[in-house]
Amino acid sequence: MAGGGSSRGGMAMPLELPAWDILAVVSLAFLAGGIVKGTVGIGLPLLAVPLLTLRFSVPEAVALVVIPIVASNTWQSLAAGMLAKTLRRFWPLILPMVVTIVIATRLLAAAPVAMLELALGLAVIAGIVTLIHEPNLNLPARTETWVMVGVGILGGMIGGLTSLYGLPIILFMLALRMDKDEFVGSIAFIYLCGGLALAGGMVQNQILTGHEILLSTIALLPLFAGMTLGQWLRARINQVTFRRIVLVVLVVIALNLLRRAIAGI
Repeated sequence: MAGGGSSRGGMAMPLELPAWDILAVVSLAFLAGGIVKGTVGIGLPLLAVPLLTLRFSVPEAVALVVIPIVASNTWQSLAAGMLAKTLRRFWPLILPMVVTIVIATRLLAAAPVAMLELALGLAVIAGIVTLIHEPNLNLPARTETWVMVGVGILGGMIGGLTSLYGLPIILFMLALRMDKDEFVGSIAFIYLCGGLALAGGMVQNQILTGHEILLSTIALLPLFAGMTLGQWLRARINQVTFRRIVLVVLVVIALNLLRRAIAGI
């Protein structure tokens, strides 16, 4: 890990508390991601991962969000109480997503830095477009199962490289026109399955190691503080203004990622 004593491919190093500057970047990234998730319900990796790449490599940034993704969506899934119902309906999406994420994490471990920065920059831009346009989709029931398989594969490929597997899933879930509570409970469980697959693939490919686990566990504190603050802000801040601020931050980060990717090609 950049500045954190990561030891992939070499002799194992003892765990030690990360330097203050690393803790500051991680705390800021997860506080910001938590605020967005607490306010609008989604968006933790969409904001946290690009912010983390200002200090870490893309694989390290993706590794750092795994435990927070699993923790936040476990809580949300259990609170919704829809685990069995969601699994029965959405297994054609969940199964290919999980398999594809595990496969794609091998690319994350081996791909050139410039390619990963390009993939992440493009994924963030796709997320920006989604947030801006809020597409009003309608999916016929007869095509739902086959579309789920495609969405799972696409989400898995994006997720294995960037952790942003939620982008195509959000569009698909919106097209189903589910009620608010069912949407939140279902998408949280799907995200949880994706997070567990991402964790498994990263452990298998030695991307998620002891130092990343330590640092991402520490990150839970600013994450949940941000989510609490986001829930408080939800009732007090103008949603349009908040979304504009988030979009401006994401545009700047995405352009920086694309700049770095082009420079490295």
